[in-house]
Amino acid sequence: MKEVGLLCMLFLVLASVSQSDSIPEQLYLVKLRSYPKQTEEQALYLQRTLLAATLSGEEKVNGCLIYSFTKAFDGFAAKLTPTEVDKITNMQGVLSVIPNAIFNTTTTNSWKFLGVESQTTPNTGALWKQAKFGQDVIIGMIDTGIWPESISFNDNGLGPIPSKWKGTCVEGGAFASADWNGFAAGTAKGGAPRARIAVYKVCWSGAGCSLVDMAAAMEDAIADGVDLMSISISGFSDAPFYQDIVGITSFHAMKKGVLVNFAAGNAGPALETTNHNEPWSLTVAATSQDRFLGADVLIKPTSGSQPGLRFKGAAFTHFPTLTAPLFLASEASFSGDDSAAFCSDSSTLDSSRITGKIVFCLQGAASESVLSKSENVRLAGGTGVIIGNTKGVPDYTLRPDNHNIPAAHLNSEDAQLLVDYVKECDLNVCVFRDGHVQATIFPGKTYLQFQPAPVMAWFSSNGPSGVTTDILKVYV
Repeated sequence: MKEVGLLCMLFLVLASVSQSDSIPEQLYLVKLRSYPKQTEEQALYLQRTLLAATLSGEEKVNGCLIYSFTKAFDGFAAKLTPTEVDKITNMQGVLSVIPNAIFNTTTTNSWKFLGVESQTTPNTGALWKQAKFGQDVIIGMIDTGIWPESISFNDNGLGPIPSKWKGTCVEGGAFASADWNGFAAGTAKGGAPRARIAVYKVCWSGAGCSLVDMAAAMEDAIADGVDLMSISISGFSDAPFYQDIVGITSFHAMKKGVLVNFAAGNAGPALETTNHNEPWSLTVAATSQDRFLGADVLIKPTSGSQPGLRFKGAAFTHFPTLTAPLFLASEASFSGDDSAAFCSDSSTLDSSRITGKIVFCLQGAASESVLSKSENVRLAGGTGVIIGNTKGVPDYTLRPDNHNIPAAHLNSEDAQLLVDYVKECDLNVCVFRDGHVQATIFPGKTYLQFQPAPVMAWFSSNGPSGVTTDILKVYV
């Protein structure tokens, strides 16, 4: 019996070892205690020593070590198994072990809107002069990277590379005229024409932005000698400050005189949704400008004395002019289903009544997807859609989405005017073909000098900090 028991114990031990070895490694950031007067060589030696002890052998270090950090913080990024994580967590000098995470990234007329258009303009000239046109300010851009051969980065007319720059350079103004799907056509330009940019690619199509890559980029930016960093990456949780590697890195950057600018995020309008709540970094909200991407909408009868109405709706699609009967979704429901008015489900819309028509749908909340509404109308046979905010939905939520059919999104006041017009027309027999008012959705275009502007974007993240309500972010 003793022999059988011994064999069973041996089998369990071997099975446990085999199972541990089969667990895939994951990427972790290991933050270490900083020691006064420690040289960079000593810091790197300590990192390798700790990792070797964790892996039970120096020969395994090179295969697991991904990054070493000495500027942003003391620590390293390495591939570890859960067993190795438990082991290194309890070692002397280890402050925290943080798993890697993936985050996501969050205009041409902007500078004219801000008054930064030409040095011949009095206000602009004074502003640019005071800022010396951004002369030799080095901006570290941490995001999706750039194409350095683009004319956008032509460095003709710039002086020698600033002596404070410690990194490497590639030869690189104004963009050529460009547009996005026909909208916002114009010439893109920078607001600081004599500034320098240093670009660190941490985001990849389909793969997002890795936490360890972001930390490594910030480490490199500090070492390279940038003056400030610009990071428009969101998705960070409300981790305590001592576990927030990006926040810790920005703190060390601040200590070295580098200002770190973060995008607040696009998780609004709910409270406590701001990314990067540390008080030492600058967090910037999303805002509007005086440019509006939209389409004209005309509502009119073809008979009777009732005049027509023209609206300006948000749109981001390029379809030819569409004229068709207008049908209220609230009147196209099966068995009086009230939800049909919001076009939230194509099955609630009676296809026999809306096929070939432009359908008017209500927007009941800012969180509702306008793209889903237009798609539900399309699936039910509608040829176009007009979406109108209800009174409880702020008008700044109008968004020019890319719809699959001709579409326009109206503010609450215009939406109510449209509904009242249709109902009044029905009473006065303002008919078009099969008894409905006629609607026309014109091709989309860009409107400039649109007011009011600027206003905070409806989707911009809001404070206060989710870590501590004593910090009232957003800053700008």
